[in-house]
Amino acid sequence: MKLTRSDPANWPLIRQVVVFDGDCGMCNQFVGWAIRWLRQPDTGFLPSQSEAGQRWLSANHREPEPTTLLLVRPDEIYERSDAVLELCAGMRAPVRWMHGLRWIPRSVRNLLYRGVARVRRALPFRKQICQLDGDRQRLLLDNSSANWPQWWRNP
Repeated sequence: MKLTRSDPANWPLIRQVVVFDGDCGMCNQFVGWAIRWLRQPDTGFLPSQSEAGQRWLSANHREPEPTTLLLVRPDEIYERSDAVLELCAGMRAPVRWMHGLRWIPRSVRNLLYRGVARVRRALPFRKQICQLDGDRQRLLLDNSSANWPQWWRNP
């Protein structure tokens, strides 16, 4: 099944959610890029500053850390470089090959991740996500999204 499928009702259910800094231009561009590279449209993207994002962070006893990307699955939560590499595993080649970088020690990967996170707001990225076609737009979750996964604890 490809992302370009015309009927989103036939898409697989959301099996993981990426919580990202919606106020960061680089993060928004990363989300747009990730959506275009996904093999299956089974990943939802939620800005941490949104009402739904704030509710989830609060319900799961997490401080809103705008420098941390989270990949949330029903049984696990990945942070920082682990989240990026796990997300890459679900993308088309050659991007999914980046998942092989997990052999690099987490401390080294996260040092690089934190370095980029520190300067990301100074980089010249637009704050909005690039235009997505209507089918892909459904992967951006908000309070009114009808496609929330059932396992998502969102009070």
